[in-house]
Amino acid sequence: MSRYTILKLVMFAGILLFLTCLQFGLLRLGYAQAVRPIVERFKLPASTGSASITRSGETLEAFCEARIPEPSAFYLAAASASGPKREAEQKADAVPAVSPQNKAPAESSDNQAPAVPYILYPELQEGIRQYKEENFEEAIEILEQECGRHPDSSLTAFFLGMAYKQVMNYTKALENLQIAVGLTPRIKEALIELVDVAMILEDFEKAQKWLAVAESQGIAPGKTLFLKGELYARLNRCEEAAKVFEKAQALDPSYRQAAELKIALCYIKTQEFKAAQERLKASILLNPQSDMAEFARHYQDMVQARIEQARPLQATISVYGQHNTNLLTTPKDTAYRSGEDPLDSNALVTSLRLYYAPNLEAPWLFSGQLAANSSLNDERSTSRDSLSTSISVVPGYNFGRYTINLAATYDYSWLRNPSYASYVESFSLGPLVRIPIGQRHMLEFFAGYALSDYLQPPTQPEEDRDAQALSAYISWIWMFADNSLFNLRYEFIDEDTDGIWWVNTGHKLSGSVTIPLIDSVSLQVSGVAFIQDFKHNHTLLNNQDQRRNETYTASAGIFWDINRKTRLVGQYTYNRAYSNIGYYDYDQELFMAGIEYRF
Repeated sequence: MSRYTILKLVMFAGILLFLTCLQFGLLRLGYAQAVRPIVERFKLPASTGSASITRSGETLEAFCEARIPEPSAFYLAAASASGPKREAEQKADAVPAVSPQNKAPAESSDNQAPAVPYILYPELQEGIRQYKEENFEEAIEILEQECGRHPDSSLTAFFLGMAYKQVMNYTKALENLQIAVGLTPRIKEALIELVDVAMILEDFEKAQKWLAVAESQGIAPGKTLFLKGELYARLNRCEEAAKVFEKAQALDPSYRQAAELKIALCYIKTQEFKAAQERLKASILLNPQSDMAEFARHYQDMVQARIEQARPLQATISVYGQHNTNLLTTPKDTAYRSGEDPLDSNALVTSLRLYYAPNLEAPWLFSGQLAANSSLNDERSTSRDSLSTSISVVPGYNFGRYTINLAATYDYSWLRNPSYASYVESFSLGPLVRIPIGQRHMLEFFAGYALSDYLQPPTQPEEDRDAQALSAYISWIWMFADNSLFNLRYEFIDEDTDGIWWVNTGHKLSGSVTIPLIDSVSLQVSGVAFIQDFKHNHTLLNNQDQRRNETYTASAGIFWDINRKTRLVGQYTYNRAYSNIGYYDYDQELFMAGIEYRF
């Protein structure tokens, strides 16, 4: 076994070990909102909190959840539920505490006064007033001082916890709400809000424990069941979540619209799109003028698109016209030219792509693609026209928090000279790991092995580009707004060719952003930097140093979706290749416009 083969195996094993370790260390990130202060018992008008404005980067689902009435919404937040305990927690043992081991005594109904009267100290009244007016920082300052003066006041601890919740300091909110549920007079809402905050902090074990207490004591049964459904949905126990949401709306009809929407979201997660569509319709019909109905309509559009995308077999035909300002990649240095200036050429570029993704039983995944492409030039057509075909298969397995796929691709192309002849074939294979982080981010890791075989003989042995290569990349995808996408990717390539003049290592950094301009029209801007260091001098060109290529590409395109199936495309691309060997130093512009049709 050669040293190069051993090196490849070690690198491949190292990359896999790195990916395995990394996935155990990643935290899910995101944002959450908790926006419904519960003050009805004290005859204070309810505040809408800060939920009336969608936060930057918030998903439609998270925004929708923030408006689902009681309980207040929660989504992802990376935080710890630890914090210093106050004296009130120690004193909580002196009174009957609400806990799984020590259940609270029976309380009066919501329409009756609590068994122990609330003492509304002037400072506490001022803190509640500031909270009601959404001056949360001022409320926190006042209520913190009040907690120091009256550490046994459950009402003070409750409003302090709620104020911290509104400013998204969930650790402090959890701390104070835990104090509130351990004091008397008891506040039923404190227990429900405690569950809410625990789920924001992804402390699902604690949330489940306090939900059990709420259920056993019959506290706000409809609300408690709704939260339980949320918990199951967060744990990807979608079937159980849907059943619990059904019970919640049966027990409390005021939850019907919210529950129908939540059940639809469960079906979306399990890719039961037709069932989701029916639930969305039901949610809309319950109150067509509500904000929630508007969100459900947005989901309807998404689900309809997913139903179309979920068809096992899809096809896309593309036809473009292209203008190339340097068809032959003529060097900028005239000393390296063969007597010709850069050659402009027009081309007809066409492609057919067949995409196959059967609906397999979870958690198995599979997708495959067959593509055929052609490029027909009006200049040098007998030496530059080309045909190519590509086949890729990607089986995979969904582990819940991440997926692992095996990506395999085979390419074959023909070049006209003057009749079409085989030009190059290549094959690549490697594992692909995808890790979603929250609702808007995804990481991809790939490590693979590739072979390429140039089927036309080289001009001399040193120019033989037949190669075997190792490559690995990491990619970050950020869906920062609706229909807006940012992608950043770094790739390392180690290519060992049969001809010594092409042995190289490469570093490629690429990025792209897609943003909507107006309805159905979007802009995509991308850039690539590819740096190659070659290991051997190119003595034929009298180069005294090892060859180094730097290739930079910038592109901008406009995409207009006329309807779900038809898209118009216009794109400009600029390539600039720098090299310390003038023969490989050139620039090139590409102008392209065309149409895509999907069916």
